[in-house]
Amino acid sequence: ICPTSTPIGLEYEKSCLVGPTYYRPILGTPIICHGMEDTPHLNGKIGELRRQVKSWFEVYFEDKDIEPCIVRSRNVRILFEIPDNEDK
Repeated sequence: ICPTSTPIGLEYEKSCLVGPTYYRPILGTPIICHGMEDTPHLNGKIGELRRQVKSWFEVYFEDKDIEPCIVRSRNVRILFEIPDNEDK
């Protein structure tokens, strides 16, 4: 959904999925982990990108009990909206 200076109503707004080749997350970008097979406990966890090495990111997590770790770029999605507690 793209913000406009003069909103015309939700019924006219559209959302679209953008493939990973069309965006470049920058350091500090909030993300959510998904598709983690070796460390499934990280799926759904919110974090922040701190460093990039090729196709890997160092992620610091919102939950301070989770140690920072290296995550493949294919296993992160940019977090645009923080889910409500009832969505978790």
